[in-house]
Amino acid sequence: TPFVVFQPDSVLRAEGTDAEFDALVGGGGEGGAYRWQREISPGVWGSLIDAPGSIEGADTNTLRVIAVDPSDAGRYRLRYTSVCGEATTVAATLAVVPGPGCPGDVNGDGSVSS
Repeated sequence: TPFVVFQPDSVLRAEGTDAEFDALVGGGGEGGAYRWQREISPGVWGSLIDAPGSIEGADTNTLRVIAVDPSDAGRYRLRYTSVCGEATTVAATLAVVPGPGCPGDVNGDGSVSS
């Protein structure tokens, strides 16, 4: 029976930077399938396989969200299935904060200050 060895950690990332979630599953035998999921409403999870946007590794033990934006914020988990059974990690949260403003924007108005 598969079991989770290493749970993914929640992360806080600035908008425009990459976020990564890692997990490790053991005891699944050969030929298992990794499927990262995102919570789309409370208790409802959707697969990130073929998801739109900048997602890498949705079918591996490491998920990477490229150049995060506020719409990427949420809860993510890994589900592993094999002929021996399945295991699901706890949910990890991606929090996204505003990225750095315009270079040279001293007063934060969106344009280069003189």
